Parts: sequence; C-alpha cells; structure tokens
Amino acid sequence: MTSIIVIFSLENLAKKEDKMRSWAILIVVIAVFSVFIVGCGKEETKPEPTPIDAPTSLLPIAYTDSIRICWAKSPQHGAEGFKGYLLYISMTDPATMSSAQLDSYKVWAEPSLDTTYLLTSYRGDSLDLNGIYYFAIRAVRTVDDRDTTSGLVITETSPVLMGMGTIYEIASDTICAFNFHNGVALRADETTPEPDFYLEDCPECGSGLALKSPHLAGTAWTGHTYFKTMGTGTLDDYPQTTDNDWSDHTDVTMRVYAIKTSSNNFVKLVITGFGGESPNRFISFKYKLQTKPFYPHF
Repeated sequence: MTSIIVIFSLENLAKKEDKMRSWAILIVVIAVFSVFIVGCGKEETKPEPTPIDAPTSLLPIAYTDSIRICWAKSPQHGAEGFKGYLLYISMTDPATMSSAQLDSYKVWAEPSLDTTYLLTSYRGDSLDLNGIYYFAIRAVRTVDDRDTTSGLVITETSPVLMGMGTIYEIASDTICAFNFHNGVALRADETTPEPDFYLEDCPECGSGLALKSPHLAGTAWTGHTYFKTMGTGTLDDYPQTTDNDWSDHTDVTMRVYAIKTSSNNFVKLVITGFGGESPNRFISFKYKLQTKPFYPHF
C-alpha cells in the first residue's frame, strides 16, 4: 500500500514539473515575439520630414483677357530633394476647400519649377470680365523618400479694362476730362458720359497741376471721385488697394495712383508724361479699371 502511494506522488510531481516547464517555455516565446514586434515597429516608424517654406509672395497681374500670376521662390528652392510648386486656380476660395476638392483645381499633374503662369482661359472658357479668380501655390520637397508640402499662399483678382489717354488743363475748348468706362476724353461742356476726373492748374502743387474730382469743376458735373498715391513704379506693382486715405484731388507726379470713381469702381492710373505751357499743359497716362463695383483688386 505504501509503495502505491509513493509511486502516485512521484507521477503527480512529474506532471507538475512538465506543466511548469511548458508555462516557462510559453512565457519565453511570448517575450521574444513581443521584442520582435516592437523592434520591427521602431524600424518602420520614420521621423516627420523637415518642414518646407511656402513661396514668399504671390502677385497677380490682371489684363482684359488674361491674368499672369507670379510668385517668389521658396527659401528651399534648389535644395536637395526640392521638386517645385503646385498651382491651383479656381473661382471658389481655396481656403474653404478640403484637400480632395483642392486637388481637382490643380494646374499641373506634377510639381513645376516655374515661378509664373499665364491664365488665358478657365476650364475651356474665356475669362469672365466680372469673374473672380483665386490662385493658390505651395512648394513640394522630397526628404528621406517622403514628400512634404508647404502651406498654401492664396490671392485673387479679376480681369480689368485697360486704356490710355491724354488730356489738357480745363478750358472751354479743350479736352480736359476723362471717362474710364468709355475710354474717352471730354470737354468741359460735355456731360454724357460724365467724366471720372479732370485736369486743372494747382498753384500749391509741386507740378502746378492736379487731378480733381468732377464736382470741383464748377460745371454741370456732379460725380465725386477720390484719389490717393500708391507709389513709384508700374501699374503691375500694385495689385489692389485699401478703401481709405482718399482725397478729392491730388498733385500730378510720375507715380501710380488709386482712384475710386463715383460709381465705386477702383482704377489704378500711372502718369506717363506731362508738360506744356499754361494754359495748354497736359498729362498722358495709362490705366486699369476694375469693372466690378467695390472690388479693390485691379
């Protein structure tokens, strides 16, 4: 009887040892597998690519039937892995779009190293003189086999009416005023169309001449026009204006002016020449008229 009990106890002990050995092996297997998984995970995780700066400016130059868009290079332009720029053009503000929506307005399938683009049509149609066109640009660079993109730079504009003219200081028989919408010079006795500004002597002005609002002429003209100096340079240097700091007259100089007509249309005008002897002094000028009222992009 005693022998049977001893044999039974030895068998139980052996079984317990086998179970403990199995559990130990299982624990070792799980630990090794966990280390393998964690190690693989670390190898597959890549750091975020180096950020890239967007182009520093985006300048639209509006014409009557086209718009040229120009941008300054990203600071990373020419760096290793730099791929170029993605340009988007739409008639909806890109800032309101999702990434998927924005992609449908991409101009180039792949990034381009160009820094200018001429828009002559939009989705098969000629440009709409009253349409607003939005332009967005971003830079793209490949770092460690991964593409990274800059933030968007966005601007907008609309086609404009362009023209030029020459007028003389006001007198009863001279063409002394100008209407932008019709592109015509007018005499002091003409009221149809009513002018947007006229030229008059100005003793207190450095040039002796001033651009003035029609209502200051003391004639049948009633329209109120306002002026401000934008600066030196060309019309293309000033893509828009703010609606403040206006005056109803301004000194004639070889500068670029912003003009707000009585119909609330914005115009930019550059004096290209002036001279002559009183009372026949004259100015020559070029201009771009924004046909949409209250829209300050020209």
